[in-house]
Amino acid sequence: MPVPRMRTLPEAYAELKKADPSTAYTLRALRAAVNKGEIPVVNIGNKRLINLEEDLIIQMRQFL
Repeated sequence: MPVPRMRTLPEAYAELKKADPSTAYTLRALRAAVNKGEIPVVNIGNKRLINLEEDLIIQMRQFL
């Protein structure tokens, strides 16, 4: 079973920027989508982790 690629919000945003350097999507917009429950996260202590599997990348792109 493959290990999921779990990233913090800033790390997930960096991955999104790497995939699409000219995106207008911001870290603040990513945080807002997480706070609204539009993007699922796993809370570990004070950290919120996003699973960066392909289906999540597709889900994040629908908010662009």
